[in-house]
Amino acid sequence: MKSIKKMYQNHNASAAALILRIAIALIFVTEGWAKITDIAGTAHFFTMIGLTSTFWVYLVGYTEFIGGLLLAVGFLTKPVCVALAIDMAVIIWGLPAPHGGLFWGHSYEFFLLLTLMSMYAIGAGHHSLSYLLTKGRVKTAV
Repeated sequence: MKSIKKMYQNHNASAAALILRIAIALIFVTEGWAKITDIAGTAHFFTMIGLTSTFWVYLVGYTEFIGGLLLAVGFLTKPVCVALAIDMAVIIWGLPAPHGGLFWGHSYEFFLLLTLMSMYAIGAGHHSLSYLLTKGRVKTAV
């Protein structure tokens, strides 16, 4: 019985937070980079969906890119999760569904939204710049 109990103890929760943070960061850094390196193409797409100002291209592109970088190092994790979750929520509920179905046709964005909510709930973890800079005074769930 002791071996089963030991097997289910959560010794690597901070490492799991690191893996989750890196995975989310990779997605948002690449998505943001694609937007900011092709402003004209992104602006054309945004115009097609009703966002006519290039302000939105820069806002979304840099939010995703810089937010992804901050998540990767684990700095300002909770505010970044909020900003990126708003980004995903606007896509889910504000844009026409590409093909309908579950989650308004935006299952990828819905998954990212839930992942960001999870990251917000657990925090950056011990393997983060925030934890290092505050010498462990940052409250995290792991």
